[in-house]
Amino acid sequence: MTSTDLRPGDLTDRFRRVVRQFPDRVAVRAVDGALDFAALDHRSRRLAGALAAAGVGPGTRVGIHLGRTSRLVVALVAVWRAGGAYVPLDPSYPADRLAFMMADSGLVAVIADEPVPGRPDGVALVPVDPPTTTVAPLDVDRDPDDAAYVIYTSGTTGKPKGVQVGVGGVEQLVHALEADDVYPSEHRTVAWNASISFDASVQQWIRVLRGDTLVLLDDEARTEPEALVALLEDHAVTDIDFTPTHVLAVREHLDHLAERRVASGGSPLRLLVGGEAIPGALWEGLVARGLAGGLEAVNLYGPTECGVDATAAWIGGATPHIGTPLSGVKGYVLDERLRPTPPDEPGHLYLSGPGLAHGYVGRSALTAQRFVADPFDDGGARMYRTGDRVRERPDGTLEFLGRTDRQAKLRGFRIELDEVGHVLAEHPRVASAAVVLSGGRELVAYVTGSATEGEELRAWCATRLPPHMVPGRVAHLDRMPTTAGGKVDFADLEGRAPRSPAGPEARREGGGVEDLLCAVWGDILGLDAIDAEDNFFALGGHSLLAITVVSEVKKTFAVRIKTADVYRFPRLGDLAGHIRQVAAETARPAVPAS
Repeated sequence: MTSTDLRPGDLTDRFRRVVRQFPDRVAVRAVDGALDFAALDHRSRRLAGALAAAGVGPGTRVGIHLGRTSRLVVALVAVWRAGGAYVPLDPSYPADRLAFMMADSGLVAVIADEPVPGRPDGVALVPVDPPTTTVAPLDVDRDPDDAAYVIYTSGTTGKPKGVQVGVGGVEQLVHALEADDVYPSEHRTVAWNASISFDASVQQWIRVLRGDTLVLLDDEARTEPEALVALLEDHAVTDIDFTPTHVLAVREHLDHLAERRVASGGSPLRLLVGGEAIPGALWEGLVARGLAGGLEAVNLYGPTECGVDATAAWIGGATPHIGTPLSGVKGYVLDERLRPTPPDEPGHLYLSGPGLAHGYVGRSALTAQRFVADPFDDGGARMYRTGDRVRERPDGTLEFLGRTDRQAKLRGFRIELDEVGHVLAEHPRVASAAVVLSGGRELVAYVTGSATEGEELRAWCATRLPPHMVPGRVAHLDRMPTTAGGKVDFADLEGRAPRSPAGPEARREGGGVEDLLCAVWGDILGLDAIDAEDNFFALGGHSLLAITVVSEVKKTFAVRIKTADVYRFPRLGDLAGHIRQVAAETARPAVPAS
């Protein structure tokens, strides 16, 4: 299945070979059912034919605006079989942002099952199952320099920027992960967890093209730990990819799953962790879990501009690190003058190799700024300035030290903090705005001007930014702090801790359950004061923290609620009432669990 007599990573060729060898093997499992490889082959070929008829071929781009069903996999495979590059259009994104992405990327077509607001004139709308019997007889030959996908990331100008990765970059990714045994040679069952708009999704979904079975997690499995574990067990999942934040939210359930696999003699779950730095305590916990058996973990690092993954580390040892460059990747730790730093000295990380992206769509100046000539290569290769500070440890592994700019990673998503500030500054009653990452887990915005209502400003952002870029809290200042040079003093802002709107004294009306739930929320959100009227999401909560709320409610009250309940009852007082109701229905008092 993973033989190397084909060009490494020539994935459409490999897919056809898998179809011939294992037509009845399950290729995709999703909430809408399962597809074997024969069915995935037929449906993707039919859609590829419809795309070709719409003008799709090498050098063209196709938007994909679909939910998390098997149809999404059909669409992804079809775009590549037609020779095009796909552009994720997440249905959860605001319409204005999607409209910009469609226009900026110059789409030829959009794959969707319903009208897409803002679709430019002349861009064809193609359904996943086109009303035609035409089936493309052959896949289009793709050159390594052809575009494979464009993923939009946050941009400093207030608009997202599209990173275009070539077919050769995807080939390099697969080749490296196979050569370094991150992708084992035998057949695996892989859970696809990441959003299609997040570059980690690439390393997950392409597994189906090499013959692995893909289990597409729906929203319930992604947010309800018990549903997640049940799905992993029901489908005997062997590999799953999480951000550290997500691991922390479901860690207890993963531990129980690992223990059951040890007891039953089953294969350990391979956990691929990436998207953000791993906290020391989580690293230690994963090391201990690995030693106990049932779970093995790999830390993957890489910017979108470097084709998803550039370094890897099997999680072990005392302290977190990002390992060493993957096969085919060159990593340099350089000073300000592009000279190698001595071992153990901090420096800027530059990456080089065939996995580098082509650059930014329509932004040649920015591409030239970030992708520079590799002075250590005589063949005219480029290297990418990551903006990350690292040091090379005595054992040759790289330790991540932080960013050199205003870019942040939150729950695996890359965010240009200045883009969020730019959007806030466009509000007619905001004079100035600045955004910081508070405590490494929450976006906090500071504004000046006559707009003082945080919820109004969060709503303004929600209509213009993806959910992960909407500030958790907005604080009003009389004036913005500045440095001696007159620039915004971000260090000052990062040191501030905006309190809940309740002020220094929390009003915990109703007593009992409310008091305890205030304490739970306070610990999770890092706030000293919580009000019974407070809204979890207005205080900076998000889907992964909602999972933690569910876990803590179970520990505190011995009551089981669902993550969806936190969305149904975001006000603390309402959630407390729901906990009482669930406790009454299960004949349990809503009191602390002993």
